Amino acid sequence: ATAENQSVALGTPAMRVKALDKHGYAPGFSDINAWNKAIQKMIDAFELLMYNSMSSDKDEQRTIEEGLDLFRKHFLNLWD
Repeated sequence: ATAENQSVALGTPAMRVKALDKHGYAPGFSDINAWNKAIQKMIDAFELLMYNSMSSDKDEQRTIEEGLDLFRKHFLNLWD
């Protein structure tokens, strides 16, 4: 496996754990539901990268870009 695939494989389970074990939400979100949706978008992006990186269509590419943008922006907020 490539280093990229290994990083993605590690990121997805960690994101799932965070989605289940959180204590509040990141600044800039109105409530926990908005934060949950953002975390799910991050998870979706990592899963698409892990399983469909070579065959992504435009919608999947948009999902990946949105999720990774959220991940980059809120990386430090993913841990309590």
